[in-house]
Amino acid sequence: MDNLHFNFSAFVQKAKDYVDERDYHIRQRERDINIRETYIDDLILKLEEKASKLDAQIESCQRQMTESESRQRDMEADYSKKKEELDRTYDNKHQDLKRERDAFEMERDHFHAELKRMSEMYKIQDGRIKLDIGGHQFTTSLTTLTRDPESMLAAMFSGRHQLKVEQDGSYFIDRDGVHFRYILNYLRDGGIKDGTIPHNENVWRELLTEAEYYQINGLTEYLASLLYKRERDDSDTFV
Repeated sequence: MDNLHFNFSAFVQKAKDYVDERDYHIRQRERDINIRETYIDDLILKLEEKASKLDAQIESCQRQMTESESRQRDMEADYSKKKEELDRTYDNKHQDLKRERDAFEMERDHFHAELKRMSEMYKIQDGRIKLDIGGHQFTTSLTTLTRDPESMLAAMFSGRHQLKVEQDGSYFIDRDGVHFRYILNYLRDGGIKDGTIPHNENVWRELLTEAEYYQINGLTEYLASLLYKRERDDSDTFV
């Protein structure tokens, strides 16, 4: 009986030791869990603080980006406005310069034309020539007489031929002088001007004879075309 009691006491003691050991391990694990929970809570708190800071930084960055975009839009609008003003100023300056250049070129051309006319006038004054055409006296210039290089007058006064000078200083040509002024006017003007030749068929024929003699081809062709047109009109009338 004593032995049984001893064994039961030993069993109870072992059970108690086992329970104490399990209780120790359980409390130890609870402490570990509490430590871990405290660490996790601290970690979560720190993460939340970092997240809050990051949110604040993100919000600040977004605000700065918004402000930067607003400034950029303002700068672009200001740049566009200033560029338009500069373009208008450039266009106005360009137009002003173009007008000034056109005015200058017009004035320059006018000056050159005037200079050319004056030069021709000086040449005419320096090269005055007196002609006696069948008893009719004419005063003209070397420039006028040599204007048609294919004409006989240009050949006569080209300097290649020695011409006889009359006592009064004129050069005599034995031709009808009645229509010679038309010859001179043709050479002076460089062509036919409206109203410079009478509308008379007899004058055209007489003048054609003189133009052929002086070998002034332009005037010859013009007069021949007038006579041809007159003859054609007359033939159409008779028909």
